[in-house]
Parts: sequence; structure tokens; C-alpha cells
Amino acid sequence: MALAALAFEAASSGEEVAPVIPEPVTADDFAPLKTSSPFLRSLDLSQSLKLTGVARIEGQLYATLVDRESKKTHLVTQAANPEGWRMVAVAGNQADLTTVTAEIAMASGEVFAVRYDEQQLHPPESQPGASGGAQGGPQRGADGRPVYSDFREGISGDGFRGPPPPEMVAKLEKLDEKARDRLIQGIREYRDKNPDVSREDRQQLFTRMVDEELRRKR
Repeated sequence: MALAALAFEAASSGEEVAPVIPEPVTADDFAPLKTSSPFLRSLDLSQSLKLTGVARIEGQLYATLVDRESKKTHLVTQAANPEGWRMVAVAGNQADLTTVTAEIAMASGEVFAVRYDEQQLHPPESQPGASGGAQGGPQRGADGRPVYSDFREGISGDGFRGPPPPEMVAKLEKLDEKARDRLIQGIREYRDKNPDVSREDRQQLFTRMVDEELRRKR
């Protein structure tokens, strides 16, 4: 509109108006399509995501998924997560992870299946050598993992380094001892069954478990 108004004023004053020619398109304008083409990008979530952990705790299903490209982690339960995804079912035998498949429903109602990555199931052998532990600190069980006598000192498997943060302690104190012990035992078992799940993923999972238990208590 501004160009048309200027052209009209120039024509009214008798000035010669130069035609407006757009900038020509060059090969550089198409460079992003070569590196990140939407036509080559996989839209099949079964292929772009991998399963890193599955658990059933107190009747609730939990799964952690990782985007193969962006490495972003998604926690999925039977309640919709921020992406609108929710757990539908887990198929297969937990004793044989090659058979395990997590079925996830999208907000649209479409269901996709995610499996463990082959490298997770057959990781390279670790180098021999004993891992030395620092003197002091919490007692350790037969498997070498720390065992805490009080959840305020630390929770084995929750993903936090040392004691849980104050806000987590405050939440746990609102639960009765039986419910609290169930959650703590649940996250320990999840860690033992899914050793490849990162500390950050376990933090997110344990926080979600505690929040859901508090909601059920209300």
C-alpha cells in the first residue's frame, strides 16, 4: 500500500516512476531445504523416538522416550503429558526387552508404538577395573549402591545428587509412611530394571510419581 501511494504521488507530479522489481531467487535461498527438508524428515514417531524405560508402579504405567535426533526426553504416563501423549499399554515380556513395546496415544487419537534401541539392549562391554568409592558417605548394600536410613538424607534411584531438594522433601513429608515407602521402592526398582535411563529422566519420573500420589491423597 505504501509503494502504491508513493507511485500515485509520483505519477501525479509528473515524475517518472521506476518499476519495482523483486530480488531474484538464488540457490542460497534453498540451502535450508538441503539440510533440513520437511520432505525427508521422518514423521513416524515409532522411528524418531526410542524407548529408554518402562515401569508399572502402584498400577500406573510410566515410560521414558528419547527423540533420536534432538535427544529431548519425554515422560509419558496414563495421564496426558504436555505434548498430549498418554500411555495406552505395554506389550511384551519384561524379562526379554527385545519384545517390549510401549503403545502411546497422541492427542489426535492415533496410537504409535516405541521400542528399545538395539544399542541399549546390547551395549559394548565395559572395561575391566574396579570403581573406587570415596570414604564416608551413606552405607552401601551388597550391590554397591547407597542405602539411606532417612529419605531426607537421600533416596537411592531418585536421580538427585545427595539429599532431595527442599521442595521434594516437603512433598514427601505430606505423604504417609506407607505411600512414601512404596514410591521410594518403586523408583529403586525402576532404576535397577532400567540402568540406561539418565539421572535427569529419573528425577522427572520420581517427581511425577510423587505429584500424582499427592493428587490422589486430596
